[in-house]
Amino acid sequence: MHNVFYQRGAWVAAGRLHSELVTAVLSAPVSWFDQNPIGRAINRFGNDIRSLDAVLVSWLRQSADNALRFFLRLASIASIMPIFALPAAIICSIGFVIGEMYTRAQVSIKRLTAVNYSPVFTHFTDTLAGMTVIRARQGMETVFQELLADKLVAHTQASEAQYNCNRWVSVRSDLCAASIAAAAGCVAYFKSGPPGLVGFSLTNAIGLSQTILVLVRTLNELEVELNSFERVREYTQIEPEESVAEQEKSRTKSVPAGWPTSGCVEFQHVTARYHDDGPDVLKDVSFTAKPGQRIAIVGRTGSGKSTLGLSLLRFTDIVSGRVVIDGIDITEIPLHRLRTSISLIPQEPVLFSGDIRSNLDPFGQLDETDLQTALSACTAIEVPKSDDSTDDSHTHSLSLNTPVASNGENFSQGQRQVLGLARAISRRTKVVLLDEATASVDHRTDEHIQQLVRSQFPDSTIIAIAHRLRTIIDYDCVIVMGNGQILEYVYLFLSVLLWN
Repeated sequence: MHNVFYQRGAWVAAGRLHSELVTAVLSAPVSWFDQNPIGRAINRFGNDIRSLDAVLVSWLRQSADNALRFFLRLASIASIMPIFALPAAIICSIGFVIGEMYTRAQVSIKRLTAVNYSPVFTHFTDTLAGMTVIRARQGMETVFQELLADKLVAHTQASEAQYNCNRWVSVRSDLCAASIAAAAGCVAYFKSGPPGLVGFSLTNAIGLSQTILVLVRTLNELEVELNSFERVREYTQIEPEESVAEQEKSRTKSVPAGWPTSGCVEFQHVTARYHDDGPDVLKDVSFTAKPGQRIAIVGRTGSGKSTLGLSLLRFTDIVSGRVVIDGIDITEIPLHRLRTSISLIPQEPVLFSGDIRSNLDPFGQLDETDLQTALSACTAIEVPKSDDSTDDSHTHSLSLNTPVASNGENFSQGQRQVLGLARAISRRTKVVLLDEATASVDHRTDEHIQQLVRSQFPDSTIIAIAHRLRTIIDYDCVIVMGNGQILEYVYLFLSVLLWN
């Protein structure tokens, strides 16, 4: 019965920790993922969670059982042969000192072993992501194999040290157990008494040696496995993107139900950075996007174009100034409400495994008619079929029930971009952010997508981070970025005159 008790408690505790871990990682700011490779997170969700689910409770139960068995055996022997308490106390103390030495070394080795798992996971992830590039260049397979071998060597060395540490404590624990059995035999030989009681005490003394050995091992393994709990607990305490204080502040601030109603976006002397101790990426940026206006942001790589767009969604740390949408500071708006009120069309659209319906409306909040209308409008675009596409008529046969593979691998890049556009159209927001949305498609598809954006968002404020001048030729104004600052703010009708 007590096994059922232990197992149920372990399931509840492991499930709660796993839920907290998932929530913490998904709520972490983007800067956290820049500092922590994905392999570390996979290691926490893999080996450490496995330890909590299957290993930790077993060692906890065995430690409790063996501790109780140890004290009962010791009490039964000492009640019959009190003189045995002295050698037993000395040898047990030596055994526990050896166990403590082992535990201190093994915890560090276990942590080193777990840390060396992460580079292996990260290397596999990076290799699979860049498999095409690796195969395209001669000799790169050997280079990546050697890199993997180096990471496996580091992990194997830590694993070997862990195994050797186990053998070290086993030999010394066996020596302590044999010493206790020998001491009990000597005491029984020189002590006169009823043969039955002497035999009983000698039997318990011999069993006590094994009990001490198992107890030391189980206590040490329990402490070692608690390292996995410590690692998971560390990740559950990641500072979330929106703190509790900010959530309470957002609740007290009343936001209109239909916000934003017009789509007026104002940057007021905004200075932003990615980390608290990092350099300023945006420096005193100020501009206003009036309702229904289309603004293009251009500049060299690293000029701050994408950072400006990310600041609109609160992905950066705004040091000074504020961003206002329809008269409300975005820091006073809950993150979920803010990001669902702004449509983002990124350069690399993200698709999840399932079907098109779940990708356009993952929360099931939109009407099927709206989803079908948005999909029909987007599928009217003729997208060239890529070489890795398996279906010749993907674009023209799309429906809400069309299956989507992981990362949208059964679609070409242009088709994934069209589906990302359909996702934004189905939401019909007043503010639309295009982060180089057509950088990965050809010029003809770019023109079709721009026409669709103009027809489907006639009253929305559009902020486009552009890479082609033809893409923004009919926009209202252009902001030229450089070194995190606005270098020029040009109304486009002047540019059209100069172009002609």
